[in-house]
Amino acid sequence: MGSKTQTKKNSTLKARRRQQHLRQKRRQRIFIAAVIVILIAVIYLAFSVFFMRHFLPHTVVNGISCSGKTTEQRTVRTDGI
Repeated sequence: MGSKTQTKKNSTLKARRRQQHLRQKRRQRIFIAAVIVILIAVIYLAFSVFFMRHFLPHTVVNGISCSGKTTEQRTVRTDGI
């Protein structure tokens, strides 16, 4: 009789360990997904702040390429011509 009880305890213990392992993996996946989302948001915000003061790529004003330049750089460039 003792071996049946011991076997039942072992199977219960294994089931608990498996559930804990699955919870840990789930938490790990959620953490990784959250880090990726935050990283994408930071990159997006950095580009947004940069392009608040700079022209977008492939921008041409009066035949002059202004890509990545500030308005001050563009003014100096057009005044110098």
